[in-house]
Amino acid sequence: MNTTNWGNALPETRLLWDYLKATFTITAIVPLYFQNAIVGSEFLTYAATKLYMALEIEFTFGGATGSFPGFVSFYNQLNLTSDYGANNSPYWDATAAVVKQDINTLIRRNLYFSRFINTIYPYLKFIGYRLTIS
Repeated sequence: MNTTNWGNALPETRLLWDYLKATFTITAIVPLYFQNAIVGSEFLTYAATKLYMALEIEFTFGGATGSFPGFVSFYNQLNLTSDYGANNSPYWDATAAVVKQDINTLIRRNLYFSRFINTIYPYLKFIGYRLTIS
């Protein structure tokens, strides 16, 4: 993968790729498009030789509300939390006398991770690359 062949890539994408090239020895690059349920997907399992470069990653919740806030924690190559995302709108449900959450779609762009932990989002769209590092 060469940044000169990226055509309309955002400057942030080029910076991320340059950082990854300078930091890791990348032995394989696989373009990856995934749109499906998160359960059982490869994104949940840590491997020391695997990273994902997300051009865009989108988490969606089928229901409009939930009892608990939704969030996603991203982990780096050392399996340590490196980023965190949430997009919730709490509101008071007077009928149930409880705080509920509007679970909104969470979209992140131009990041890398080895895996993520997700609390409530059942669906995922990933556009990017799976990188094998040594």
